[in-house]
Amino acid sequence: MNDGATYSGVTLITNVLSADKPWIAVDTTGGPYDGNVYLAFDGSLTPTSPFASVFTRSVDGGRTFSQPFYVPADDTGELAGVTVDPAGNVYVSTDAFDPVTGANLNYIQVSKLTNGGTTLVQNVRAVDPASWIENGTSIGATFRAFTIPQIAADKRGVYLVFDDLRLGNSSVFLTRSTDGGSTWTSPLRVNDILVGQHFFPTIAVSGGIIDVAWYDSRFNTGSTMTALDVFLADSFDGGVSFSVSMRVTSVSFNPGLVLRTDAPNYNEPFMGDYFQIAATPSTAHPLWADNRFACDVFDSSYGSCVDQDAFTATISLPDFGVSVSPGLQAVSQGTTGTAKVSFTSLNTFQGTVSVSVSSSPPGLPTSPTSQTVPLSSGGSGSFNLTFTPSSATATTTYIVNVTSISGPRTHSAFTSVTVQAPSVGGRVVGLDRLTFFLELILIWGPAAATVALGTMAFSSLRRRSRTGSESDSGQAVDPQVPNMSSPQIGPCVS
Repeated sequence: MNDGATYSGVTLITNVLSADKPWIAVDTTGGPYDGNVYLAFDGSLTPTSPFASVFTRSVDGGRTFSQPFYVPADDTGELAGVTVDPAGNVYVSTDAFDPVTGANLNYIQVSKLTNGGTTLVQNVRAVDPASWIENGTSIGATFRAFTIPQIAADKRGVYLVFDDLRLGNSSVFLTRSTDGGSTWTSPLRVNDILVGQHFFPTIAVSGGIIDVAWYDSRFNTGSTMTALDVFLADSFDGGVSFSVSMRVTSVSFNPGLVLRTDAPNYNEPFMGDYFQIAATPSTAHPLWADNRFACDVFDSSYGSCVDQDAFTATISLPDFGVSVSPGLQAVSQGTTGTAKVSFTSLNTFQGTVSVSVSSSPPGLPTSPTSQTVPLSSGGSGSFNLTFTPSSATATTTYIVNVTSISGPRTHSAFTSVTVQAPSVGGRVVGLDRLTFFLELILIWGPAAATVALGTMAFSSLRRRSRTGSESDSGQAVDPQVPNMSSPQIGPCVS
């Protein structure tokens, strides 16, 4: 309840002997089984029953758990993984072993449970045949190693990752199902090179992005594994393809330094095989065992470094940025405005961005309304938007939305365009000639007529006044002497 600072209690799951390797999933779909907790692990239900994968659930937040039962029902499963799809279906992945002899059956299976984890409806061989890692020597390691499949799901499918020796060395593969686990694709190799060993994969999916991390010995030299790293790759297309592998660790470490201090395999090199990863749409968080500081503590009683640490990292996932400049502008009817749309690759993103442009309210003439922009890793791209409001375009403020999509990534950028009526005087506006002259006649015509009529009236009154003065005085106005009683307009000749 407080980020793990304190715990309210511990629930003991009973009626299982020799329980080992538990994996957990929670229904967060918002459906009828939202909040259910599902647990898959290995064990024996009775002293005489097989050691195989079992399944249990809690419907009260982990306070109590149901009676465990074998999944799959034929007792062939071991090394379970578990996930929930958006419809609330539960999937359990297991390696297949003979329940009597324990022999490797060379396939990986996925069981599907419905009705909140109460009904086992199918068990499908997702990978058949499979070439597992059965021990460390098969990959040049001195520590224990074997194939442990892991599974995840989202609205586009169910995804299974595993390591496999089919190419001669160990590589990480992904297979996916888009029909609820009934059929599975041919395995796709995730690691980008074959050099070295690639094993113990883990998977998470969030926001339509699949993240896979694993141990990787590509930097190791020699036949014995003394240098190990963690690598990660992403898929933005539902597991159809993966990005170039990215190194997570900053330094390699020797996985054979720490000896096991308890049974089984006491005093043998041990490397934690409980690799995990969590993710958000923007970041991935792998968690792994690491020996870089193992010899900070040395136990002389059995001659071993013992400080094996749990490490994690926050990885910013590939993405792109989009912006529009300027953020706002005013454009008069009959003129043109422009804006620049810019794109930037973030965190090695590469791909094609599909762009659509719209305005609110609609009606602003804009070009183009759709565009594609290719981006290389670390690169950038851009194009110009053109706004061409006519006299028929409403004078208002339009919010232009530039929506950009690449795979599961969707980003929007906005610019504001205010369309104004053309103005005369104050600032120059571009108008076609006909419109200009029509405006001139409409605006200045009445004013010009008023000025002309006024001038004519004034001249008429002045002449009448001058004629009256000459009759009263009997004298003519001397054209050489200015008449100071009225403005001097020019010489007057009678």
